[in-house]
Parts: sequence; structure tokens; C-alpha cells
Amino acid sequence: MAGGARDVISRQEIESLLRQALVPVEPSRQFVRRLRARLVRYEGSSTSTLWAIVAGLAIALVVIIAGFSVALRLFLGILTLVGLLERRQPSSEGQPAAAA
Repeated sequence: MAGGARDVISRQEIESLLRQALVPVEPSRQFVRRLRARLVRYEGSSTSTLWAIVAGLAIALVVIIAGFSVALRLFLGILTLVGLLERRQPSSEGQPAAAA
């Protein structure tokens, strides 16, 4: 449209255009059946609850194993430090006395 006073469309004109363009149709039975199948939730279905419990137990087991792994690594690290400190300390036994 060229720049003029008629560039603004009124609300009634928009509604008229939408009525012409948007014609209601009856959906097919197959579409309605598929839509209902996607929207329906079965109450009392325990399969999802069972899977949630199994997944929760598996995650808990992995966390416990990871915790034990960290504890074991810390314990071995402390033992290694103790062993290194014992090696560095000079022992007085077995060394000859310095001659004066």
C-alpha cells in the first residue's frame, strides 16, 4: 500500500478477513483418536512408578560406589604420604658415629 491515510485497518475489517480465511472444519476420526490417545493418562498404571523406583535405586547405588571410591582413594593417599614421610626421616640406627 502506498503511504496514505488508509494504511490503518479497523478491528471489524480484521475480524471480517479472519472469518473469511478461518473456516471451521470437522476433523477426521483418525485425527481425533490419535489426539485423544496422546492426551489420555492411565490412572493406576504402576509401570512408570516401578521404573522410577528402579532408576532411583540405580542412581543411589552409583552414588554409594562413587563415595566408596573417593574414600578409598583418600585412604590410599594418606598411606602414601605416611610412607613418604617415614622414608625421609633419617634413622639413627646403623649409621657410624662421626670421628672427632
